[in-house]
Amino acid sequence: MIYVISKTIEFQICIHSTQKVRKGLVDAIKGLLLECFHTLGDSRLMLLECLCALAVDDSDDVSSTAQDFLECLFSQSWKSRIEHDAAEIFIRHLEKLPKVVLSSEEPFAVLHAQQLLTIIYYSGPRLLVDHLQSP
Repeated sequence: MIYVISKTIEFQICIHSTQKVRKGLVDAIKGLLLECFHTLGDSRLMLLECLCALAVDDSDDVSSTAQDFLECLFSQSWKSRIEHDAAEIFIRHLEKLPKVVLSSEEPFAVLHAQQLLTIIYYSGPRLLVDHLQSP
């Protein structure tokens, strides 16, 4: 139940009609991940999923800020800390993709697919190869 509520809140915030709210969310996520990375625990995944959704935002200001931070997170200095989370997001989104696509909520399905493609893009081909080849 809590996961459903958090997914609904995440979805609503990521598509909020006000660009300043979405930009503020990117800045807040950036601050939290930079300052509290290890203490965030499972909340880190939700924040990374939001960041992936905001990386393809209609506003150039929002999307470019999110993309720049994703590039920072997946750079050599942060990559070892973020790889496990990226793999977890990838697996979870890949497993849920058929159900989400077949649901009647098109905006949620589009957001889900965008998050999946964003995590693949920034993680690089190794993530995709490793998880598609494993049994």
